[in-house]
Amino acid sequence: MPSQRCPLGPISGNRLLGAHLSPYARGVIAGKAFASAKPSEIAEELALEYSTVYRTTQLDLARHEGVSLPRTPRKKSY
Repeated sequence: MPSQRCPLGPISGNRLLGAHLSPYARGVIAGKAFASAKPSEIAEELALEYSTVYRTTQLDLARHEGVSLPRTPRKKSY
C-alpha cells in the first residue's frame, strides 16, 4: 500500500505497477502502431514497458472503444 502523503502535498507522477491504461493511452498506442511505429519506439516515447505496448497492439481489435476486456469468470464446479 502506498504511503500516506500530507494534505496539499505534491502528488507523485509515478504510475503504480499493474495499473490499467486509460482508453486515451490505448488510442495513442494504437494510432502510433497504425502509423507503422515499432513497439520498442512507442514504449520508449511513452515511457511504458515493451510488453504493455506489444499486448495492447495485439488486443486492439478485440476492444470496443478502447475499454478494458472483461476477465473470464471462474468455471463452475458441480
